[in-house]
Amino acid sequence: LQAYIDNQGDAWQWTQNTLERALRDSMTAGTSSMDIQYPAMVELESFAQILGRRLGEMHVLLAKPAKDSRFGYCENSQADTNEWLRMLSVRLQQMLDMLRQQNNKNANWLVSQSAQILELVENLAARAFGGIRIRIHGNLHLAQVLVVRGDAYFMNFSDATADNLSDSDPRNGSLHSSPLKDVADMLCSFNDAAAVAIRNALTTDVSSEKSGVHHLAYTYNTQVRKLFYDAYRLETGELLSRTWKQRENEEAALTLFCIDNRVREILNAFYRPDWLEIPLQGLVEVIKLSLDGK
Repeated sequence: LQAYIDNQGDAWQWTQNTLERALRDSMTAGTSSMDIQYPAMVELESFAQILGRRLGEMHVLLAKPAKDSRFGYCENSQADTNEWLRMLSVRLQQMLDMLRQQNNKNANWLVSQSAQILELVENLAARAFGGIRIRIHGNLHLAQVLVVRGDAYFMNFSDATADNLSDSDPRNGSLHSSPLKDVADMLCSFNDAAAVAIRNALTTDVSSEKSGVHHLAYTYNTQVRKLFYDAYRLETGELLSRTWKQRENEEAALTLFCIDNRVREILNAFYRPDWLEIPLQGLVEVIKLSLDGK
């Protein structure tokens, strides 16, 4: 059906183009007015809000009770959480083993902090109980979103486990995941977009002021992540409150999903040196922020 939607392309390329325009706006105005809201940045922030709202609407819809047991929601059991954490620990150890073969600043830092990272994951896991499991997108990032006159349409849903389940399976529980996985994946995609924008600007325009580029990317990343998540929570307030007893439990789980996203990206990009540094830097940022706030 997406072929019938008159769109402006996927949100990844749209974001890159709009960030480039925002950077030109800011450089033209001069660094003294860097905090002024430029039209391109307003577009990015507005889109982040609508994206959070649409994702929230989708999750609420997918959580509605249905005759088909493959839909609706189920409470996240301790066994579900333990299994996911076990798989995260395995991936994390694989990543650390692979990073020992690298020789760059971020890889070396992560390896040097391996004990603290493993302890951090354990501490977060102790607080990340609760929540629900529903059908989700499963592979959400900006390239999986169509931009349509400022609105957002999701595409390319991932349902990799569906082929391994029988229609007669009474539970089909493997099809359900935490909605926070989609949220974390999108938050990480915002981070990736900012990192690529920095790299492109500093590579293609030697006249750009380095501090100005980083300032704009930081402003974008900070603002859109907050606007996206606030809009999402506003739309899913009742849904999230069903089993999250305290906000800190939800935040711990979300941080773990962000760490998991970065670990997966690093493992997938290990033989792509042109991309590897982006999730590496993203993981360093998540770990440092979490260690400072623990």
